[in-house]
Amino acid sequence: MDNNATCLSKQAAAYSTRFGTRYVALFDWDTLFLWNFAGKDFKRGARAGPQAYLYGHDGHAR
Repeated sequence: MDNNATCLSKQAAAYSTRFGTRYVALFDWDTLFLWNFAGKDFKRGARAGPQAYLYGHDGHAR
């Protein structure tokens, strides 16, 4: 991933942890990014692992 995508993914993961949600969305007029942190365990404060999926505007996991 380029620097922007990495930065956005880190921000999405931090938001997920802070607010206890598996689902995070970021968007502008041209692009919608949806994260599903499926492997996130909020009870133990575990970090999202390889099961965190990033979806692009075409609906396919990245």
